[in-house]
Amino acid sequence: MVSLAQKLQKSKRNKRWRKRKRKHVAELFQKESAEFDRVDQEADEWRARQIANDIAKRKVESMKQIAKKKANEERKRLESELELALMVEKLQELRSVRVEKLKKQGHFLPEEDDKYLERVKAAVEEEERQAATAARTDAAKDAILTAEESRKAAHNTTAQEDGLGQPKSGSAPEQNQGDASISERSDHASQKTEHDDQKVEIKGPVHSESLTNLPFEFYHYYHGSSYDLGTLIEEKRIKVTCPTC
Repeated sequence: MVSLAQKLQKSKRNKRWRKRKRKHVAELFQKESAEFDRVDQEADEWRARQIANDIAKRKVESMKQIAKKKANEERKRLESELELALMVEKLQELRSVRVEKLKKQGHFLPEEDDKYLERVKAAVEEEERQAATAARTDAAKDAILTAEESRKAAHNTTAQEDGLGQPKSGSAPEQNQGDASISERSDHASQKTEHDDQKVEIKGPVHSESLTNLPFEFYHYYHGSSYDLGTLIEEKRIKVTCPTC
């Protein structure tokens, strides 16, 4: 009986020990598995961080290369623009020198057409205005002279009738002679006024007649002026070669 009880106790003790052993082994296996999982997770996280760092470094390098390339392109563009600006400046200087040389030689430059033709037009209008003013002044002077002569003739006629007491037959020829001279002077003044008006008005038909014989591209040279292109060029050459003339 004693040995049986001891065997039962030993069996129970062995069962408890095996149970504790299995539990301890299971705990160790679980801890080891958890440790492996933790190490794997840390490795994955480290690998992800390294990959992210590599990607960021590659992006930074690519951005640096792109920025360097853009800087080189911008520098080349600025250098080319600077070269073009210097070239244009030199060409403008050469052109200004050439224009001054051509002006001294009396050439007719296209970019000065409008200004020069405006000056010519203004000169023509001023000449026409002066001619019309002179015609009106001459007509007024002739009218004043005619009125003065008629007044003198009337005064002489009155003096002859009243003071001298001559017969009417003697004064009639003198009065007729005075009337004839007055009418002659009036006709001369009217003819001179008509001649001046015709000189002022004749520029329109001559101008239109000269325009009809010209090519279309030369019409703008003759707007408002009766001068032809040769006259304009000669006047311009005279003004360029002799500014004080």
